Amino acid sequence: MKKTKIGLSLNVFCSMIFLIAFLGGYVPTIMIVGYTLLCEKERCIKVTALNALFLLFAFSCFDSAIAIIPYLYGFVDNFVSLFGGYCDTRILATVTNALSYIVDIARTVIFIVISLRIFKGKQTDIAVITKLTEKYLILEEKICEE
Repeated sequence: MKKTKIGLSLNVFCSMIFLIAFLGGYVPTIMIVGYTLLCEKERCIKVTALNALFLLFAFSCFDSAIAIIPYLYGFVDNFVSLFGGYCDTRILATVTNALSYIVDIARTVIFIVISLRIFKGKQTDIAVITKLTEKYLILEEKICEE
């Protein structure tokens, strides 16, 4: 079984990357991705680290998009109130909270399932994110060759 430079097996290290991304947030994830890109030679570790970072970023984008909804609705409410209208914000608050919970549950399930699949040694590809990672690694390899 192949091992990393710090002595962990590839499955354990890659699974740990996803758990760090899920539990730790951006700072530890960027640190572990930086270590992986600079020190580890195995391409599969680099792909996994970047997948974890990009997946974390994708969920942050979803959270930000959901957080913007009340502000947009407030803008519409203010505009409508200029003409004497009224918009009920209770429904929007309920929908926004429900969307936020759905994204949180999806984030938890996806990160844990991917981490467990990697730990068991199964190939885990996240369609759009893996394509983005491959493009980045091809670009990195071209830059390193020059």
